[in-house]
Amino acid sequence: MRRTLSNDIKARPIRFFFIFMIVWQVYDFINEFLMLEYEELQFSWSFVLISIYVILFFVFDNVKKVEYDDDYMYITGKGGEEKIPFNNLRKMNPSSLKFNRGPMIWIIRYFDKTSKKKSVRVTLSHFDEEFGNFILSVKKENKSFVVKRIMHPIDFDF
Repeated sequence: MRRTLSNDIKARPIRFFFIFMIVWQVYDFINEFLMLEYEELQFSWSFVLISIYVILFFVFDNVKKVEYDDDYMYITGKGGEEKIPFNNLRKMNPSSLKFNRGPMIWIIRYFDKTSKKKSVRVTLSHFDEEFGNFILSVKKENKSFVVKRIMHPIDFDF
């Protein structure tokens, strides 16, 4: 039976809000540009906001759902489902991003089918029962799996 470790995929519909905001900012920028003379043009915050909205769109477009059972971890995203045996998991550590005292973003590093190093970021709580069960299940199958507590403030993938 699969158990859900992180269900961040529920946040995917939020990306449509950012599409709306991008269109609105482009419209606002065009209006501003048409109303002003060339000499009066100054720095426009529209470009900055459009860039932020585009980045946030791709962040929410690429969220994944992470589940596990007794032998495998399953990563479901817009590209399909990936099945990773516990023996291919390398380590798990928190990133520097944390939401107050609540959930943290954790990075799970693993090898895929072609032995390529990959990672997935999931939102977990330290006090979540599934978090502890996942670590125990992986440690039972993979003795070399490492759970680190401290991470450098800058997140490097590998």
